[in-house]
Amino acid sequence: MSAGRVTMDAEGNRVPEPVGDPACLLSRVCPECGAVPDGPPPEVCPRCGAEMPERDGGW
Repeated sequence: MSAGRVTMDAEGNRVPEPVGDPACLLSRVCPECGAVPDGPPPEVCPRCGAEMPERDGGW
């Protein structure tokens, strides 16, 4: 199983490329249902209606 794409640097060393979504998306997860809303931060979750926590610095 592959961990992701691999590129070569200037010296010919293998360098893995990052895979997956950045960890910063964790702050966007609804604490009740796990939804990750798109667009501007909502005050309530569009899936379950739970209040979304305030985010430091916005998202």
